Amino acid sequence: MHRFFILGLRESATRYLTNKTLTVYTKLFRCFYFLLFFCLHQQILVKWCKSSKIIICFLLDICNVYGKMRSIVKNCYATYDIFTQDEQSYGVGWVPFEGTNKKNNSSPEFAYTNQHDLDGIPFKGEVTWYSGGGYVFMLRGTEASMLDRFNYLDENHWIDFSTRAIIVQFTTFNPNINLFAIITALIEKPGVGSLITSYRIETANLFGSAATEAGKLEMDKFFGSPACISPFIRQIAFVLVLVGYVIKELRNIYRQRCTYFKMFWSYMEWFILIGSFASIAAYVYMIVATKDAIDEFSRTHGNVFMNFQFLAYWNEALTYLTALVCFASTLKLVRLFRFNQRIGLLGSVLSYASKDMKYFMIVFLVMFSAFVLVFYLLYTDTLEGFRSILGSTETCMQIILGKFDFTSMYEREMVLGPMLFALFNLCVIFVMVSMFVAILDDSFHRVLEDLKLQSDEHEITQFIFSQLIQWTGLSRTNWGKRLVADAQGVIEPTYMEDSERELNMKLNELTQMMDEFLSYVQINQLAGTK
Repeated sequence: MHRFFILGLRESATRYLTNKTLTVYTKLFRCFYFLLFFCLHQQILVKWCKSSKIIICFLLDICNVYGKMRSIVKNCYATYDIFTQDEQSYGVGWVPFEGTNKKNNSSPEFAYTNQHDLDGIPFKGEVTWYSGGGYVFMLRGTEASMLDRFNYLDENHWIDFSTRAIIVQFTTFNPNINLFAIITALIEKPGVGSLITSYRIETANLFGSAATEAGKLEMDKFFGSPACISPFIRQIAFVLVLVGYVIKELRNIYRQRCTYFKMFWSYMEWFILIGSFASIAAYVYMIVATKDAIDEFSRTHGNVFMNFQFLAYWNEALTYLTALVCFASTLKLVRLFRFNQRIGLLGSVLSYASKDMKYFMIVFLVMFSAFVLVFYLLYTDTLEGFRSILGSTETCMQIILGKFDFTSMYEREMVLGPMLFALFNLCVIFVMVSMFVAILDDSFHRVLEDLKLQSDEHEITQFIFSQLIQWTGLSRTNWGKRLVADAQGVIEPTYMEDSERELNMKLNELTQMMDEFLSYVQINQLAGTK
């Protein structure tokens, strides 16, 4: 396996670097593969505890071989846990140290390296979470030296029965678009046996958007380039706008006092402001940390491993913060649309239906949670989508939206699977969703019939618009008169054809004659009764 990994990695990189038949456009991407050749990667081995006294007691309770089976099963290996992992240093071959002289029979690959020294963060696999530390082997040097080192570790059983995970980390860089790719490949070995493979590829522009526009400029010349000016101006303008909003909100607090904190949208304003400043801090930290990492990598000529996983974490956090700020800002924008008549009607409908929706949500959550728990208990060991409570909730929501894999559910549970799936569709989709639509439909008709339930905020915009038309003098034109009439709700007389006017006159005459006839009948009935 290690021979395939080393030779395959080097052959792929060398092929792209030395191929003279590549086009000029393809040569722009050679540095993307060069970093694979440059050995910016490492391998981490996470081991389970062997000799820690505190953890041994914990293992005896968890992984205790039944008395009658001890003659058949000699050893018991528990599962990995991030809080009780092995953090001891050993001699070559995982031999415990005797005495204090550890250098006589030790090797760097058998010494534990903590998370802080590796600049790592916890990593989630298919089975469990793994810490950012472990027993490290650096993939550095020539092919022959790395293969010799792999053979040495193989002979000394560096990967043995107590190994729970093998993590391979490396980073690639595409100078054409200044894009980093942080790759983490994971091989998990749970206590029950088998191997579970997974990977995570995170792409990040750690130099910022301005560096992307600068393109091929060197970092020392980048900040003086014209490509940096436009993004920098936009960023400064964004900061100034934020400062202005902070001053505005502080003035509102001073004027409104305690009333300010009773309004929901006041908290939404501060959520946007705090999220924006947090995004700025994460953005600045990410760029500064990336520059320091690149400087260190250049200073050592690639002879030191730089873990970009932590920077990828900050880039992901920046993405989440930006998404939350955009979400809150969109809610504010929707609130401004309340001055539109149709959006205001929607708000009135939701406000009128809020009481019924509360009771509906209680019933829906109880029923939905029951199905989530049933699916979780039924498929937690066989289907990946139901491996956790959160995953079961997401999968059930996808079933409501029509995205599901019924074949897999049927193959795992041929009797209960189809029955529960049909019952879920009947109770949740056909009954609960139909009830939800019925509540909204009834509320819509109630609000539409009762003007008192409708919002009149849209009249403000109509009044402002009509005053603007009159102030500009456009109301003197036919076009302006129609706009003012529409804004003020005035019904303008329209031209009708002769045939249509004649028909309306006849209908009015018929209605009048019917009224006279009914009056005559009522008078005769009263006279007859007398």
